[in-house]
Amino acid sequence: MATPFGLPARSRPESVAEWKSYIASLEVLMKRLEAQASALYPMKAERSTLAGVKIITLEPPEIPPENAAKMLINMHGGAFILGADNALEALSTAAAARMRVTVVDYRMPPDHPFPAALEDGVAVYRGLLDRYRPASIGIFGASAGGNLACTVVLRLREFGLPLPAAIVVSTPGADLAKFGDSWRTNDGLDRVLTDSVVATDIYANGQDLENPLLSPVYADYSKPFPPALLLTGTRDMLLSSTVRLHRAMRRGGADADLHVFEGMWHGLPTSFDLPEHAEYKELIVRFFARWLASR
Repeated sequence: MATPFGLPARSRPESVAEWKSYIASLEVLMKRLEAQASALYPMKAERSTLAGVKIITLEPPEIPPENAAKMLINMHGGAFILGADNALEALSTAAAARMRVTVVDYRMPPDHPFPAALEDGVAVYRGLLDRYRPASIGIFGASAGGNLACTVVLRLREFGLPLPAAIVVSTPGADLAKFGDSWRTNDGLDRVLTDSVVATDIYANGQDLENPLLSPVYADYSKPFPPALLLTGTRDMLLSSTVRLHRAMRRGGADADLHVFEGMWHGLPTSFDLPEHAEYKELIVRFFARWLASR
């Protein structure tokens, strides 16, 4: 809990070239973590495109009959800039749930700021509707992916499309303006996140940070929204972000549950060796099993 995660310390990138160098240095770490997860959760991983968007389809060795018609969509985390061609956080969920997972390898800054990632998530969901019923589709994401999982659903709602059956949001960046107590109180306690280098500004690209499609904490949840499970920890810098998103959903009348893990930091979805991660996975498995239709 006291050991830093291994992110390189450096001053904030200023130019596009500096951002790309910074991203490249972190992607090496991301790929190493993905390799470790692949060894823990071996399964078929097929890289392809759907609706013009790069995807990774994960298929566990055994899928029970009740899960054959189900599909989970993962909007990966990575501060909006990391996780290209990477299934890191989806592997354990696919293995535990014994469901197929489509990882959206969405476009990212600095070359592709908002709304590119959002558009890619919507396009993949539309493409999956040709093969899966909305009632059998779930969507999940952590960190930036938690933001994107929410905003994809909000965008689908704007388009009048049928919504997925359920959504799981782990430690989301739900307010890009960074309001909330834990941005300050947990800076230095969270072993993954730090406020020294953030990429929300290059993702937002000058847009209003209170736009619900950038910061879903400001969305209207009195309108239709799928049942939601939100997860965070007491040392997570995005604890307040998660709590505020949960309160916004509940105030609007959405069916939303919040679980907070004692002592856990921002890396809950990828801390595979901790007992809390096993409980985290079980919560997600039970949630999707409850809400996703078998046929």
